[in-house]
Amino acid sequence: MLNMAWLVSDNTALGHTVITLIAFIILVVIVHRFAWQPLMNILEKRKKKITDDLNDAARRKEESETANERAQEILSNARIEANKVIQESREKALELQDSIVHEARVTALDIRKSAEKDIERERQQMLREMNEQITNISVDIAKRIIEREVSAEDHQRYIDEFIEGLDEL
Repeated sequence: MLNMAWLVSDNTALGHTVITLIAFIILVVIVHRFAWQPLMNILEKRKKKITDDLNDAARRKEESETANERAQEILSNARIEANKVIQESREKALELQDSIVHEARVTALDIRKSAEKDIERERQQMLREMNEQITNISVDIAKRIIEREVSAEDHQRYIDEFIEGLDEL
């Protein structure tokens, strides 16, 4: 080996520096020879794990965004479908309302026509009865006139009685 005693004796600081440097180089060689590769393997494994975790996180983020987009699409479709159902319900309600109103109008018209027919029938019946009564009264008056001679006063009295008889009907 080298004789390094001369370095230590002459200059203590320089000697210590040289010895420290040599010890450091020996330590680096030993670490490189025995510890460097296992340390590099550990760092490589750690790097691979971090890369895998980042890739996994990116994949999960992408899946989450895709799922979120699908959920938004489903929600949008559900809203569209709900609006469609509401619109159809409104249209059916309006149709039903129109149908009910139309039916009510038709029924009211039928009732009105029926009432008008009943009124006309009763009116005709009343006119027939009035004609019959007028005829009977006229015949009765004619009988009375024939049975006695009528003066102007009697004639006026018969007319008044006839009119009063009509008022009672």
